[in-house]
Amino acid sequence: MYLREAVDIHNVTLIPSANPLTIQEDTQLEVRCVVNSNAAPAPTITWYLESANITSIAVTNTTFITLTGNRTNNNKTLQCRATNNNNKPPKTANTTLNVEYPPTINTLAVQNKIEGRDLLVTCQATSGNPSSTTFYWTKVDNQDPPTIKTLSQQDIVEGRALFVTCQATPRNPNSTTFYWIKVDNPGFRQNGLSLQVPNIQRTSSGTYRCTAENIYINGEKGQDSQTMVVNVLCGLLLYSIVSLGFLKKMKTNEVLDLLIA
Repeated sequence: MYLREAVDIHNVTLIPSANPLTIQEDTQLEVRCVVNSNAAPAPTITWYLESANITSIAVTNTTFITLTGNRTNNNKTLQCRATNNNNKPPKTANTTLNVEYPPTINTLAVQNKIEGRDLLVTCQATSGNPSSTTFYWTKVDNQDPPTIKTLSQQDIVEGRALFVTCQATPRNPNSTTFYWIKVDNPGFRQNGLSLQVPNIQRTSSGTYRCTAENIYINGEKGQDSQTMVVNVLCGLLLYSIVSLGFLKKMKTNEVLDLLIA
């Protein structure tokens, strides 16, 4: 029978080894606890944040944990404890958490001023970490999405070229981009003001949507959309109706209704 010689833990380190250990708020960081490789039997590892046992967040492998930056944990001590001998106290490795987070600005009140008077407003904030704070002001005008003009239904004979321009009234900001999609075809997209389909076929019938958008100062998008129905008419059927003289007795919309049916 082979008996392996017991080797106590004599070295415990953390990776990353930085102290303090910096992590940004709401981001994640993996921290590993490493002991001397010849330790036998295998060590039992536990993790503490101050006096709280947080080993449970390690889930399946206690040699590492994944921390999420939380400002309430700033300046707290993270400790790894490793032991393989119940007769001896555990060996430990410590680091202090440095959680970086932004300042918080106090609510600003509405300012009602008489024209010609001076305006003086102080922006106050609760410091973040690091505590050094820089302030600046910008003037934000009302921001609105563009407004697209109504699109008319398009009835077009198969084989012809479809060309439709999407028109919009720009708002603020006035820089506007356009794109077209086909509602029942996720793979269809055309960028630009105009929808162009040369040599259109009956399979292109359906509902199209034009979207106009601008980008606000905070990065969000203002959008407006309008849909348009395209009916592709069979050229052979149209020729047959004309040759039979039906057009002389029918109104245009009645002819189109017949063709679509």
